[in-house]
Amino acid sequence: MSSATRAGSVAPQDAPGTAPQPDATPQARRPLSSWIGLGLILAVATGISVGMLVIPPPTPGSLAGADHPTAISVGRQPFSDEITVGLELQVSEGTPLTSRRAGIVTGPTQPPRLLESGAAVMSVDLHPVIGLHTRVPLFRDLELGDSGDDVDALNDALRRLGAAIPSSQTLSAAAVEFWQTLITAAGATEISHVHLDDIVWLPDDTVDVDTWLAVPGASVDVGQTLGITGPRLVAATVRLGQERKDATRPEGDPEGRVLPPTGSAQATARTLTVFGATTTVDDINSPLPQDFLRAVESTSDFRQYLTSEARDRVATGTLSLVEPIQTLRVPAGALFGVSGAQACVQVGGEALPVTIVRASLTGTLIVVDSERPVDQVAVGRGITHSECQR
Repeated sequence: MSSATRAGSVAPQDAPGTAPQPDATPQARRPLSSWIGLGLILAVATGISVGMLVIPPPTPGSLAGADHPTAISVGRQPFSDEITVGLELQVSEGTPLTSRRAGIVTGPTQPPRLLESGAAVMSVDLHPVIGLHTRVPLFRDLELGDSGDDVDALNDALRRLGAAIPSSQTLSAAAVEFWQTLITAAGATEISHVHLDDIVWLPDDTVDVDTWLAVPGASVDVGQTLGITGPRLVAATVRLGQERKDATRPEGDPEGRVLPPTGSAQATARTLTVFGATTTVDDINSPLPQDFLRAVESTSDFRQYLTSEARDRVATGTLSLVEPIQTLRVPAGALFGVSGAQACVQVGGEALPVTIVRASLTGTLIVVDSERPVDQVAVGRGITHSECQR
């Protein structure tokens, strides 16, 4: 065979720069059955994945038999019903202390900062002058047998100093004798009765002195100012209406009376605390006791109040029950038949009326309206009642 014939049987070579032609032989093509098999596999895998998401897993055997509780134990908690209140403080300016004696001041050598009823305020011409607080300022000399409101006020003052005399509008021999003993102990002599010029009237049993003018060597006259007391707390008025810690309770009745916790009508006495001083109140319309005002007045917080812009604002205090009431703490789900502060709980098979004292996210404080002892209350499916009889 010629060389030309052999050359014609050889496969032609691709021309340089030309892309190779695809293999068109049947062995090179993927069979259709392979694609169908792959599709079936993907469909099965997708079905299994969807099934695992939709169908919940079986409950573990350890939990399959667990039941929801139908009763729960109650907690016990004292409740003082503390609320924040505002106080309008009525503060007077200092009170002038006036001399009733004329002469030269011979003592004390140092200005006093505190004056007490029954003690010497100063001496004039070496004669002691006694500071005395009386309900009615004295305005005349008093002798044995004199009577009047001023005598009654003097007797009260002497009794506070320890005199064993009765309340009377008549000056007795025992009262005169007690006064003689008092002023003689301070250095006086030949005292026969109560002389007005032996006394400097004080606005209280104890007063702070803000300014003192009667220094030794100074000349004083009748009616001259010896010194000025510090500002005085004359009165304090309690105002409800501040944000209460117990939002379920009413603020107060129209008469202004402090209300006890609902369900404890006897618990009306409350402790008022202002600047750390405390007193007991039943009615916020009643004047606060003078000893409480003096206690407030003596605190550093009150002095700071006087020297700051806070004096133009309402001071803050608290009211709380003198005797906290005992409450039960239950979950909110234990209550049914709720109407305002009234509700029901179920104890065993009995539905009991209760009063809601305070509700919060951590539990509800209640007072059972009967004497029935309660250790557990029904919850969830354990509650078979929908109301209770009051």
